[in-house]
Amino acid sequence: MDIQADNTIDRGSIAQTERLIRPHVRRTPVIEVDAADFGLAAASLSFKLELLQHAGSFKTRGAFANLLTREIPQAGVVAASGGNHGAAVAYASRLVLSGVRTRSHAKLTALVLPPLRRIPTCSPGRGL
Repeated sequence: MDIQADNTIDRGSIAQTERLIRPHVRRTPVIEVDAADFGLAAASLSFKLELLQHAGSFKTRGAFANLLTREIPQAGVVAASGGNHGAAVAYASRLVLSGVRTRSHAKLTALVLPPLRRIPTCSPGRGL
C-alpha cells in the first residue's frame, strides 16, 4: 500500500498513517512541568516522553510508517545508522517483515561507532 504516492502531506494522510501504525507503536505520555524547576523563568513546559516508545525514540513511528506504506523490495531494507534510526528500523522490520518472509531482511550499517547502549537494540532478535 502506498498512501503517499503523490508526496502530499495533509491532515487526511497523517490520520491515515496514524491508524496504520497505531497497533505497532506505544501511546507515550505527555507530562507538564514548571520551567522554574530547571532554573528558567516560570512557565509551563510540556514533554512528550518518546523515550518510552519501542526502541527508545520517536523514530519508531517513522520506521513503521515507511515499512507499512511502501512495497518492501525482495532484497529487504537498509538503514545506515547505529543510533535511534537504526534501532527503530531493526525493531519495525522484525515485526513487519516477519509476516512477509520467514526471516527478516533488514541490514543496518553504522557509519560511525554507535553508542554502546544502542548495540543491543540494533542486534538481531533484540529490541525494547
